[in-house]
Amino acid sequence: MGGARVCAAFFALIFAFSAADDAVAGLGQPGASIARDRARMAAATQTARTIAGGVEHRMTLANGTLVKEIENATGAVVAVAWRGPGRPDLRQLLGAQYFATFQEAANTGHGRIRMRRAPRVHRNDIVIQTGGHPGAFWGIAYLPGQLPAGFDPNAF
Repeated sequence: MGGARVCAAFFALIFAFSAADDAVAGLGQPGASIARDRARMAAATQTARTIAGGVEHRMTLANGTLVKEIENATGAVVAVAWRGPGRPDLRQLLGAQYFATFQEAANTGHGRIRMRRAPRVHRNDIVIQTGGHPGAFWGIAYLPGQLPAGFDPNAF
């Protein structure tokens, strides 16, 4: 009886971890994760358009925030951007790995300097820029080495 409980607990634990991975999409994930983003953030609308070397997905959140996700030719989400009255779920958009990087950047600095500046990350593998104020937030995050050819993140 005890062995059966241990076995059941083991499989429940494996299922919980695999479900947790599926619940969070984000940068570097397959394009299929965009549908999970839409559902999790309760986006009101979603449209897609083909761009050079990829697809741009747009969704409007219930609060009016516009979220864009770029999927490259290999099918990976390589850029996300947002603009609107509220911040989207950045843990969802950035994924666990890059959200941790973002949090680390937010926690560096000291005192008033940290409080006045939005966290920014500029590395070879990830760039994250955010800004704004209550009622008008914006941000962009992208994987520089994986962007579609000719895609300009500054025009995103």
